[in-house]
Amino acid sequence: DQSETNQQAAYPETLDAIVLAGTDDNAKRMIQGQNKAFLEIAGKILVRRVVEALLEAGSVGQVFVVGPLDRLEAALGGISPRVSLVAQSGKMVANAWEAIRAAEAYQCEQGKPEDPHRPLLFLSCDLPLICPEAADDFIARCAMEDSRAEQDYSMHCGVAEEASLKQYYPEQGKD
Repeated sequence: DQSETNQQAAYPETLDAIVLAGTDDNAKRMIQGQNKAFLEIAGKILVRRVVEALLEAGSVGQVFVVGPLDRLEAALGGISPRVSLVAQSGKMVANAWEAIRAAEAYQCEQGKPEDPHRPLLFLSCDLPLICPEAADDFIARCAMEDSRAEQDYSMHCGVAEEASLKQYYPEQGKD
């Protein structure tokens, strides 16, 4: 219900976001021989599109992008002081933990205490339709759900049915 989310509970602080930008080391995950994070859609590299949307979202603080560091630096270098690039350390779960450690270290550098319950926003790099409003809405819905729960959630997952996305599919022969 949209009116309900407009009166949302918010987290007390912005959430740090972790963007999983894949690896160049797993041939099975490549698309046409390339890490999908670096595919271009409408002239913009996919991982950059995701990071720019997060930077515009009011609910997102620091953005940690984990993946092949040299390629991330080429795609995102200098984009914003709010973006931290994290070198991949293996497969997805190892990379996620590397980014979590980087996010926690950043918070400690900012003088904040360690907090194992601090929520983080995790995203993959392959979200071509992401926009700041969608990120803010998802975070607000998570905060609202957390405020209603007796115990903190470990995870909220955002999914969309294919039917709801079909209107955004490119038409035959058009981008």
